[in-house]
Amino acid sequence: MEIYLKRIPQLLSLSLAACLLFAGCGGDQPGGSKEMNFVRVRLAAEPDYINPIITVNAYSRMVFSGMYQSLLDFDPYTMELVPVLATGRPIIENIDSGPYAGGISYTFEIRPEADWDDGRPITGEDIAFTLKTYFHPGIPLAAPGRSVLESFVDVVADPNNPKEFTIVSNTRYFLGEAAIGTLSILPAHVYDPDGVLKKVPMADWNNPEKAAAMTEASPELAAFAEKFMNSAGGRAPSDHLGSGPYSLVSWETGQRIILKRKANWWADKVTPSGPGLRAYPDSLVYVIIQDQTTAVTALKAQEIDVMTQIDAKEYVNLLQDENFKSMFTLHNPEVFQVYYIGINMKNPKLNDKRVRRAVAQSLDIDALIDQLFFGLAKRVVGPFHPAKSLYNKDLKLLSYDPDQARALLKEAGWEDTNGNGTVDKNIGGQLTELELDYLTTAGSTMGQNIALLFQQNAAKSGIKINIQSLNPDVMRQSLDNRTFELFGRGWSTDGLPDDPSQYWARASDRPGGGNYFGFGTEESDSLIEQIKVTMDDEARNKLYYRLQEIIYDEQPCIFLLAPQERIAISNRFKARTSATRPSFFVSDFELQE
Repeated sequence: MEIYLKRIPQLLSLSLAACLLFAGCGGDQPGGSKEMNFVRVRLAAEPDYINPIITVNAYSRMVFSGMYQSLLDFDPYTMELVPVLATGRPIIENIDSGPYAGGISYTFEIRPEADWDDGRPITGEDIAFTLKTYFHPGIPLAAPGRSVLESFVDVVADPNNPKEFTIVSNTRYFLGEAAIGTLSILPAHVYDPDGVLKKVPMADWNNPEKAAAMTEASPELAAFAEKFMNSAGGRAPSDHLGSGPYSLVSWETGQRIILKRKANWWADKVTPSGPGLRAYPDSLVYVIIQDQTTAVTALKAQEIDVMTQIDAKEYVNLLQDENFKSMFTLHNPEVFQVYYIGINMKNPKLNDKRVRRAVAQSLDIDALIDQLFFGLAKRVVGPFHPAKSLYNKDLKLLSYDPDQARALLKEAGWEDTNGNGTVDKNIGGQLTELELDYLTTAGSTMGQNIALLFQQNAAKSGIKINIQSLNPDVMRQSLDNRTFELFGRGWSTDGLPDDPSQYWARASDRPGGGNYFGFGTEESDSLIEQIKVTMDDEARNKLYYRLQEIIYDEQPCIFLLAPQERIAISNRFKARTSATRPSFFVSDFELQE
């Protein structure tokens, strides 16, 4: 099941390259030699891009997190915001007068050592450029990030210090510091050497209508977007210049992505070196293996060092394998992740909430957890993680009940009139069977198994499920175009309260937006807007509870479970796991002596 919600080429030495490119160096791998200080990580799917502005793909993030950095980041072990590019957390001040009265400002200073790969210093200009790029209407793939950045209307540089600047928000957004602090920064001088975006004030970019009109009227702005997309979506090392510890060496489609540690990374001069400022391995190799069985075989052969999302049955078997445990350590941390089956509410078959409720009651989720996850998961009633205080525990988990599902379908006009076992209804003058295409990610054993169980269960309610296993790009296109009926996916979050606007606001129901379901009412939109500006946790939680009640009533998804992650990490490394996806942080892996 796919999870989502985000230069100078350096050559490997010949001997190390042989190990990396052929994903194995024989029986010497478990040793502690510094020559073996590379980590091979299995990717279950091909990343779409490795530019943080134009992707929210979890596999892409695993790769680009070593290449790009942010002002702040979450310590993966404590969940606290800690400085990375910034010298510290920002000075935060309420704005009580002027055009942005009622807003808030965040003043940061970038570390004096922080620079780009070409030696140019990282400054407030880079932050302003990155924000403006998110709002450029010619870069539609940046749209998912706009919903959490829309309140930021200006970046004011300190005239005496280019590394100090103030970001202005026109509202007191409850996640403002985290949203702006954890934004991956791109170099303005590389992507915009002519300063095209610099000529336009941030407030104009923040206005969608004005930004669209400007872009349409300016060949220069349109050309910038085209050039940016070509470069950002590229796979050559020269397309990616960041401030992180690793640079891209190569990307072989369907095979591997190789990153090499920089010889003169700026953070090597910083002490003490906290999270986000450490990078122990010399090289990172992301090996793309979609098939679960093939991946486990490679793991057992020590051809990869790290594997996550191990099939639960296989994970339980590995726990009993003493030979395997002599080579690997197994981890199963609780993770901030929710699995779900999305429903297209605008599809004529599914636009009645009684039908959607019937579909939801046609999957035995308890059996799914027992049989497919071997108990390593917890049921959920909505889109938020049950470990968070904002989760509405008062909502009742839906039961698997084929009889109740058939009754709901009958109430909505669906009955089996031709005796073929599938309910039907006259829609637009044509007899229509309740036959639903269910999209799942190709190569995902878990996703396929969930789909098969759903298919078997739903038949008892008179619903026919057709399983379509698609590669991630094709599936993404179907979701963006809203041509699907059902799909399986997952959300990844962090320990912070969630901003529901990306997936639940009606404004996000558009190509590139995260509201694939067509969900939304005036009340839900109002609640989402209130959540974003309510600073008090208790008051905000009440808004979350009501929003979940509306989502529960409308049933835009079948909410499945919050899993425990299943990870194997080679004993060659000292490594810790975390509740934050991907639950391991490969730059923090230390080679065992």
